[in-house]
Parts: sequence; C-alpha cells; structure tokens
Amino acid sequence: MRGVAELLSLMIRRSFWNVTARYGALLFLSLGFAVLPISSGRYLSGNNPKISSICTIQGIGLVSAYQNQIIRVRGIVFADLDETSWKGFFLQAEACDPDPASSDGIFIYLGSLSNVVQQGDTIEVTGTVQEYAGMTEIRSLPEQVEIISRGNPLPAPVEVDPPFDEQIALEYLESLEGMYVAVQQALVVGPLSSSTIAWVVRANLGIPRVFQDDPRGAGKVIAIASSANPALIPDVKNGDLLTSLRGFISETAGRYYLELLEAPILFPAPPQEPGEISPLEEAFSLSTFNLSNLFDTVDDPNTADDVLSAEEYQRRLKKRALTIHEVLGEPDILALQETENLSVLESLSARPEIIADYAIAWVESPDLRGQDVALLYRHDRMILLDQQSYQGCTGLVDGLGPDGNQDVLYPDNEITCDRNGDGVLDGNRLFSRPPLVARFQVVEVLPGNLLPIQLIVVANHWKSKVEDSDQIAYTQLRRTEEAVYISELVPLLHNQYPMALIAVIGDLNDYPASQPLTTLKAAGLVDLSNQIDQPQRYSYNHRGISQVLDYVLITPALNIGTHVDVAHINTDFPAVFEKVADAVYRSSDHDPLRVDFYWLPDPLYLPLAFKSD
Repeated sequence: MRGVAELLSLMIRRSFWNVTARYGALLFLSLGFAVLPISSGRYLSGNNPKISSICTIQGIGLVSAYQNQIIRVRGIVFADLDETSWKGFFLQAEACDPDPASSDGIFIYLGSLSNVVQQGDTIEVTGTVQEYAGMTEIRSLPEQVEIISRGNPLPAPVEVDPPFDEQIALEYLESLEGMYVAVQQALVVGPLSSSTIAWVVRANLGIPRVFQDDPRGAGKVIAIASSANPALIPDVKNGDLLTSLRGFISETAGRYYLELLEAPILFPAPPQEPGEISPLEEAFSLSTFNLSNLFDTVDDPNTADDVLSAEEYQRRLKKRALTIHEVLGEPDILALQETENLSVLESLSARPEIIADYAIAWVESPDLRGQDVALLYRHDRMILLDQQSYQGCTGLVDGLGPDGNQDVLYPDNEITCDRNGDGVLDGNRLFSRPPLVARFQVVEVLPGNLLPIQLIVVANHWKSKVEDSDQIAYTQLRRTEEAVYISELVPLLHNQYPMALIAVIGDLNDYPASQPLTTLKAAGLVDLSNQIDQPQRYSYNHRGISQVLDYVLITPALNIGTHVDVAHINTDFPAVFEKVADAVYRSSDHDPLRVDFYWLPDPLYLPLAFKSD
C-alpha cells in the first residue's frame, strides 16, 4: 500500500533544486545556508580548492564529514544523466582506497539540463558537498566541470551482494552509494509497482520468495528502479529472471535503490493461472477480500475520499466482481474491506459477472477516508439474524484513530468517549473502521449434523502500518488494543450464543507472531492460515517481502472441519494489470482467502480455551 510514495521524496528533491538553480544565491541567503555561492566559474575566495578523493568525501558514515564545504574531486563519469531529470552525473574513482566501507562514487548535481559530460570522461569538478534525502552529493555548475580526457574505460561494476541481516545490509548498501554496480542474475520477489520499482534477490541464492518471518532477515532484497528512464524496467512478475543488471546505488530517505542504466534481459517465468479455488461440496463458505480503495465517482464532503472517474470506477467494480465469481467461487459470506459506502456495495453485488444473489450487511464507519467494513451474504443459504457495529474507547494519545490529528510525531487525540462507564469523557474512539458483527443461521444443514448451525462473523479492518517508519512502529499499540478488544468481545458472544461458531475475519494488518495476533490466539482463537502450506502462506507483498496480513480465526467449539485456500492473483503480479478490466490479476493489493466448513464424519470435540480475567 505503500506505491508512488516510494519516489515522492526524490521528486521533491528535484523540484527544490530546480528552484535553487533559478534563483541561486538569493535562495541560499534567505534560508541561511552556510555555503559559498558559485559564480562565473570562480569562487569568492578566488582560489580553487585542492583535489580531495571521492572516498574521503564519502567517508564511512551516513553523513559526509565535508558537508557544506567546497571541494574539488577527480574521477571517471560512468553515468551521464545531465540531460535527464537527475540533471547531473555520477563520478567514480577506481581503487580510491582499500576501505570497502567508503564509497568510491558520488553524484554531481548541476541544477539544470546541461550537456556537459559523456560516459567515459575523466573530469575534475568543484562544488559544495551536500546531503539530501540521505545521499551525499556535490552541487556544482556546468562551468565548474573540467574535462581532462574522453573515451576512458569505465570502472568495473561492483557485484551487489547484501547480507541477510537488514541493518547490516543497509550499512553495506551505504558503502556502495553512488557507485557503478551490477547483478548478473536476479530473481523477482516483488513485482513492478505503480511507481516503477521492483524487488529482486540474487538468483544464486536459490530463494524463490522472501518471507517476513525468515529468521535470517530480508536484507538480501534489492530494490531496482530507473527514475531517469522507467521504460528500462519491464513489467516483471514474481518468479521472473532478470540478467545483466547495470546501474548505480542511490538513496532516498534511508532506502537504497539499484538505479538501472540499461535494460536488463528478461526471462519470464511460466504463465501463472489465476489460482481458482475449488469449492467443497456439502459445505458452507466464508471469504475475506480487501477491495483496495473501491471508491465511487462522488466527492463526499465529510471525508478525504478518492474520487474516481466513471471509467475507472466501472473497471474496479468489474475486476473485483470477476474475482468474486471466477476465483472465490461466490462464497456464502464475503467479508469486505476498503469499500466506501452502501451505494458501492450495491453496485458491486449487482454486477453481471456475479450470479449469486447477495444481500448486504453494512454500517458506516468514522474512517477519515470513508473506508468501511461490510459483508455480502447469499440470503438463499444464510439468514441474517442480527448485526451490530462495535466501538472501543482508548486512552492512547498517538494521533491515530478517527479522533486523532494524524500526526504521530506531534500526536493529539480529541476526547470523545467514556473509557470506564462513569459518564465522564476521558478517551478517544479506538477503531476508525469498527468491527461489524453479524449472526447468521445456515440454511442448508450439513450432512450428519442434526442441529441448525449458527455462525457469528466478526469482520475487521485494523489500523494499517502506513504511519510507521523503518525504525518505529507508531501504529502497533493501537492494533494491540484493537486485538484486546476483540479478544474480550469473542467470549461475550460465546456466552450469549454458546452453540454458535465464531469467526474473526479480515485484514488485521499485522503478522502471525505479532502482539495483536498473539493476543487473539491466547484468547482461544485458532488461526486457519496455518493450514496453508508455508510456501503459499502469504496474502501481501511489501517491498519484495511476502507476508500474512489477512486472516480467518475461529472458535473450536463445533465438530466442523475446515479447508483453507488463498488465491495468489494480486501480490505476485505487476501494477500494469490494474488497468486491465477483463483480468482478475491486480484486482487488489491483497490476495483473498476462502474457508470451506464441513461436518466431520467422526465427531471431534475441542474445548474452548478463552482467556480468563
């Protein structure tokens, strides 16, 4: 969920320097920068500085010790980008020093489109050392570039091979910042995103997929991009093989990218089938499906909703309807997340691609973007007995939730609710998308079962991780309290309806071993995703890391068996499929799940193990 934002800071950076190039010294003076201005090829000091080595300027830390100092360096141009959006070029001094922790390359930013250098030029350049978005660079002007010779052989590219440990991998990539690098063979583990970034691992590792819970870490994942020429990266899907990757290592806000300078060679993996789920006979079924920003064409003045064009709205409706029909097999109950309102639900259920006659259970949420949780159910197979939306009250001051200022650095939460029932407002609402609880009577009795079956569905969409940084999980406490609330709600529902099967379902936005999921399991709920074979146990892919975010957990109260399937139609496929109306691929950024419930021929009675107070 995380897409175009990956390159936003780089775009901001280019816009800033465009303004700087136009207004020059005035901007530097107004901002109070301690930098001597460059003018007409001469410095105000009247003397050119002596040559410093690139590796000395880069140093071994995240920030150059020469920041804001005027320096002069010499090297070979290996990436000529002075007529692209980069407005500069990359320079490298081969065998600059024996220390592998210091980079031998650096970016020279000229501030304007200028045909100054060519690949293979040996040059000397004078400028000011800057740190922007974490990357060390030298800000110069075209007239400060002196070409010594042309047609020189390029430095040998360094083969990129980061370690598994993520922190050590960051330090390793920092040591290559600005350098000419290569990967001979790479396997795609994260498909091309809408921001034209893909994620790979070295093919010689023999790792077909990187999982979030890999104890070795995920440092081996390499992000590849080509912001100067996005066409260099093909529309790759997971499992594709890329060879002959050549480029340089860039950094934006602590994230490192292998920016391609030429198109790699693509060896596509065999075509993948949509992964249609085969429904079991004589069973009833339950699915969860994140609809991924299914907004309508109307601007709701009360929310910060997306407003789609008519064409885009119909395309999204069709793709999601095709998924419900062709992939999920039109389950009896479908828990949905990220739908805007009742009108959208009605439009979706009325699509001609869906044969089943679905009814709707829905309550509008206080979500600031207008996203709701809902249920579609086949009223020929399920009778809705009652439904209710539940809301908690928390003392968290994290800036999150419907009453937060949405600023985790300077958080504030409006007091809107009563935490202990004493009539005094002392908290804020816990859920932006409150859980929807619906109680159903199963119409068709399963063979061998003499009692009518009641099913209670607790549909969820917990707080996302969007505000988290790479270092701090700002959202974790709120999800943990959401989990505590559900873990206390389930025993209350069981005590009220002791013969009902209870299913907690939806996008919980956290991992199986996280505190929120551990809280649910400690309350006696069984995570059905464990029935999925480990290589297939994922429903989301974030920066090349496959992970579980979508769940069905049940109370083991009845002798009913379960069969669980996940349809990998979204997370493994490139963003280009989002615009293909007739394809189920990329109908969301999550993979949907389906559970079939069937009566066990030999009764197996499992005790409830709810957490006691």
